[in-house]
Amino acid sequence: MTTTPPNLPRQIAGNLTQLLSSWQLGSNSIGARLFLYVLGSAAIGLAALSYSFYQTLIRGAQAEIQNSLSTQVKSVEAQLAPVEQQVRSLSGAANVLHRQGIETPSAYEQLAFSALRQGSKLLTGIGLGQTPRAIVPDRQWFFPFYYFDKKVAGQKGKRLPAPNGDVIYSELFADDNYPNQDYYATPVASGKASWFEPYGSYGALIATYAAPIFDRQQKIIGVVNADVDFVDVTQQIANTKVTRNAGYFTILSAQGRIVAYPPAPPVPPKNLQPGPSAETVPELKPVWSSVRQRLASQTSGLLAIEGKYWAYQKIPSTGWVMLAAFPQEAIVAPAILTSIGAALIVATLLGIVVLLFVRNLNRRLQPILDECNKLATDAQTQAKLQGQDEIGRLSASFFNLLAQLEANQAQIRQEASLRVQIQERQRQALEAESQVLQEDVGQLLEVVAAVEEGDLTVQAPVSDRVTGLVADTFNRLVEQLARIMAVVSSTAQQVTQSAETLEQFAVQTVSQVRLQTRSVEAVQALLQNIRNLTRDNAKQTQIANQSVQQAQEALVRGQGQMTQLSAGIDTLDRGTVQIVRRMQTLSDFVQLAVLFAKDQKRIASMTRVLALNAALLSTRATEQQDPDQFASIAREFEAVAAQVNDLAVQTSQSLIVLQQRTEQIQTVVSGLNQDAEEIDRIVKDFATGVEQSRQVFDEIRTATMQVARVGQQVTQSSQAIADAARDTLKSIREIAALASDTERQASITREQSEAMGQLARNLDELVRFFRIAPEQMQAGSAAKILGSANDSGSGSNGTQPDPINNENKKVTSSKKRKS
Repeated sequence: MTTTPPNLPRQIAGNLTQLLSSWQLGSNSIGARLFLYVLGSAAIGLAALSYSFYQTLIRGAQAEIQNSLSTQVKSVEAQLAPVEQQVRSLSGAANVLHRQGIETPSAYEQLAFSALRQGSKLLTGIGLGQTPRAIVPDRQWFFPFYYFDKKVAGQKGKRLPAPNGDVIYSELFADDNYPNQDYYATPVASGKASWFEPYGSYGALIATYAAPIFDRQQKIIGVVNADVDFVDVTQQIANTKVTRNAGYFTILSAQGRIVAYPPAPPVPPKNLQPGPSAETVPELKPVWSSVRQRLASQTSGLLAIEGKYWAYQKIPSTGWVMLAAFPQEAIVAPAILTSIGAALIVATLLGIVVLLFVRNLNRRLQPILDECNKLATDAQTQAKLQGQDEIGRLSASFFNLLAQLEANQAQIRQEASLRVQIQERQRQALEAESQVLQEDVGQLLEVVAAVEEGDLTVQAPVSDRVTGLVADTFNRLVEQLARIMAVVSSTAQQVTQSAETLEQFAVQTVSQVRLQTRSVEAVQALLQNIRNLTRDNAKQTQIANQSVQQAQEALVRGQGQMTQLSAGIDTLDRGTVQIVRRMQTLSDFVQLAVLFAKDQKRIASMTRVLALNAALLSTRATEQQDPDQFASIAREFEAVAAQVNDLAVQTSQSLIVLQQRTEQIQTVVSGLNQDAEEIDRIVKDFATGVEQSRQVFDEIRTATMQVARVGQQVTQSSQAIADAARDTLKSIREIAALASDTERQASITREQSEAMGQLARNLDELVRFFRIAPEQMQAGSAAKILGSANDSGSGSNGTQPDPINNENKKVTSSKKRKS
């Protein structure tokens, strides 16, 4: 558990006092209220947290107590487990002897004595008793019990001779009349092993563990009892603390009898008397009353009674209860001190942090407050500000500043209104001038739009303003452009007609060139086809010769394979006859083996009978004390031994015969294996010959089919060569006709090109009237100029532009330019 150093709270309090003395908080300061609010709410939270921390420490200590109790219960279980195991071992050993038919009392007495010597150190006595005539039939009751000498007077039984003088033997039927005792009647009635209540035995407190003994039919034939002394257990509990070097453990029986109580160890009761009850101890009485009620529903738990924590847990094997007592003050006082110390430390640190934060806040607010005081011009406002906190003074100064801003805004609005009126009068004058100028520009733009759309008959109105000079210049430009466009139009018509004629010749020339190209390609393909067919014809002829040669070789090999197949079939018939004879011999040997098995079965039955007679004679010999009777039994043993010797001789002779027959069978089987291997080899050779014959016939069939296919392919190749030669001659003739047509059309195309060149030179001389920028000359081309002329003016089809559409376009263009 963590404890607070004694000097730490004193140091924290001194630092807090020094901080408060260096900074005085006003009664109406926001920092003071913030400090009180934060520290008050933190105090409530710390109180709740301290209580939760306190409860956590308490629960941790309670869990620690229960864990310690669970560990101690497991320790007691580990000490009692060897005793229970010893009882089960003795019960199992007695069951084994009973199944073997051993009925002598000395065997079971020796078994109980060995269990005592090999038992746990807690074991003080052990024995086994029978139900009426169940284990030792010649006795109705029998219960041998051995226990260590306690060296007190009045112990029942007799001491064993040296070197076992520390052990006393007691026959509990004679010494205690065990059929009427609970340690016998309870396990016989319930059929289960159980622990009994502790009781006094010669100055010691002991407890008995009893378990029944079952036979093969799960019938109870006896019980095993073991006595345990709890001196070592109580000493271990007395020397063990619960936790934190405090507390103690207590063991109570299922009926509340004290087994171990370290604060006041009970005096061992008298012989066969139960131990003292927990009701007799004032401290244990209320505890046992509460624990007994809770044990009906739970096997472990924790109680707080009279200033102590009582943890309880049932010991599974015995059904007893172990208690762990621990004083509450050993848990509560450290938990309270730890919780309060932690809360004080956290509260002090929180107070210091809040004070530092408030001090920093006021330091940052002070410049703003000074400026607010400067804004307060009258005494009433200053008095109002002095009676408020920092936020109140900021709020009042802010609203005062808003009022001043509103007054300034009203003055600015008046000045702005005067300026707007002056600007409005100036704007009206400018609009009147702009309206006249806009009308002139609109008329000029309409004329420009008409010229742009190709109408060179329009003229712009001329006036004495600047726009009139621009209109006059533009009219002269339009007149010059109209003259040039008339020449260009006539020239363009001539060029268009020549271009159409030239285009037709070019199309025809391209078509003829394509036909010539396809014809040349066809001729090349036919020549290549002729070459391939000739090469294939030679290859097919060579393949046909090879196929005929392979067919002849396959016929020669087929004749040899048929001869080998005939010889293999004869050998296979001879091997089959030999295997049938040897299988008949093997069947005879198997029948002889069946007869031998029957003889051995008869000998085995006689052997079991003789063994049973020998066992009976052995039992009678162990029980007989008369020498004459023992000699008679010995003679019977000799007769049984003679019969066993005769059976051994018969078995030896039968084994010799069996060995001879086995050697004969091995010989026959070896011959069968050799015959089978020979037949297998012959069959494999026969299969190989058949496979080779099939391959020869397949080769002959393949070669014949190849010869037929080659003949067909040779015929087809010859026909294809003739067709290809005819097609090649036809294509060459077509190429010659197309070449003559192409030459004639090329001469006509050259003449048309010379005429178009002359027209282009004439047009270039007319167009040089206009000065054009080099970049425009590069961007434009003759093709674009001719194309635009065909689209806008009268083209080769003789169509004229629509004047109504041109007028609509002029108006639209004029509106766009005005906007």
